[in-house]
Amino acid sequence: MLIRKAITIMPNEIKNAAERKLAFRGYPKVLLDRPQMAAFVGTIAGTWGEIDETLRYIFNVVSYGQPSGNGISVTIDELTDDIYDSVAQFGLKTRLDLVGSVIAHRLSEEHHERYQNISTEIRQRARERNELIHAQWHICDEFPDDLIQFKHSKPFRYTPKELEDRLERAVSTRNKIWDFSIVCSSAPRVRPAR
Repeated sequence: MLIRKAITIMPNEIKNAAERKLAFRGYPKVLLDRPQMAAFVGTIAGTWGEIDETLRYIFNVVSYGQPSGNGISVTIDELTDDIYDSVAQFGLKTRLDLVGSVIAHRLSEEHHERYQNISTEIRQRARERNELIHAQWHICDEFPDDLIQFKHSKPFRYTPKELEDRLERAVSTRNKIWDFSIVCSSAPRVRPAR
């Protein structure tokens, strides 16, 4: 299977900000002064929640579910949830590795390869999400629709188009992992649950 590398559009550095005497304002509710941008950031965060819950579902269904003729019967077991929650604190890599390990043991190599490709994409989306969610935002009157973030003391503009593109990539990744969860639900198990 071919892995396509996503093109990440970088925000634009604002050149000569000091010479242009640009004023940047940052405060706790600054996102509310840019409602469209706040909606993009919030929707990206919500989409990430869907990705993470779908990973939890895949872990549950592959760990304990057994396919039946018309789908799968899954009980979300408290033990499975406890296991997932206990590794969640160690970050995304650990969660992805845990789910990948269960898939490698219970499903076919083809399923595992497909998951590896999707997990690579999830890692890319996570970097994009983290850059937005863990940001200290500013605004500038010269850029009335944009958000500003300082990186290494340099101001960078995030435009609505840039955030819209990130949202589209996040939704695309969410759809891929969701579709894969459906495939996992009915996939034959290489090794049954004990």
